[in-house]
Amino acid sequence: MKKSRTNLKEALTRNNKQVLASEPEPENVESVDAAKSKVSPSRQGKKPVIAYFDKEAHHQLKLLALEKDTSIQDLVAEALNLLFNVHDKPPIA
Repeated sequence: MKKSRTNLKEALTRNNKQVLASEPEPENVESVDAAKSKVSPSRQGKKPVIAYFDKEAHHQLKLLALEKDTSIQDLVAEALNLLFNVHDKPPIA
């Protein structure tokens, strides 16, 4: 007895149509986009600033953050605002 072979492409297409037909239409496109986003809400609309320093500088920065009971990000924002002030720019970090 010979088994009928199903074409993989046809099977996937048929399965995809069944899945798409069973999915409900989104009510609010914005909420769907937000759910798909892997970016934390606190990081939305922000850009990363990356810099590389020696291990010792990183260690000292971590210690300073611990001593001041703050985060490295807050210390970097403070440093950027001081730099902006020196160059007559508004402190916006």
